[in-house]
Amino acid sequence: MRILVVLFFLISTYASAETAPASSFVHIKRPSLVVPDLDEAVLFYRDVLGFKVDAIGDLDVKAGSVLIDLFNIEPGAPVRRALFSSSTSERALFVMETPGAPAYDDADKRHSIQVVQTKDLAAVVARAREHGFHVGVSNSDTSASSGATFTETAIMGPGGQAVLVYQFDR
Repeated sequence: MRILVVLFFLISTYASAETAPASSFVHIKRPSLVVPDLDEAVLFYRDVLGFKVDAIGDLDVKAGSVLIDLFNIEPGAPVRRALFSSSTSERALFVMETPGAPAYDDADKRHSIQVVQTKDLAAVVARAREHGFHVGVSNSDTSASSGATFTETAIMGPGGQAVLVYQFDR
């Protein structure tokens, strides 16, 4: 996961650098996460956040797979994965369970979060609480770039992964 964060940082830094050509194109397609419990992750992303499950199954991690370097997985290690779509993007999220995947410790600093927009923050918060996920306080703010107001809430997902869920105010 740290490699993905570093890659994201390098790509976003390059994309915003003054030396980047005007024709450069960067598109983040699919965040990929490692979780300690795929079943819990499916419940969270499908039943709480409202993602659609595209596929759930085992991966055969063969020698030469990019997953080996990206997630420090041994070739042949048992890996379960799920692919999710959002209402605006197919295959928007890849979640993977690997042997020994650690849960986040609340005392540790988080290296990344996911930001998810919803049309009904109250419903997402209610579902998160119903399923026993930690819900932080809600905060209202105004976007510096657009002037739009929004409300946001942090929710700790499976294994303690942080998701910032927001809704534009009407």
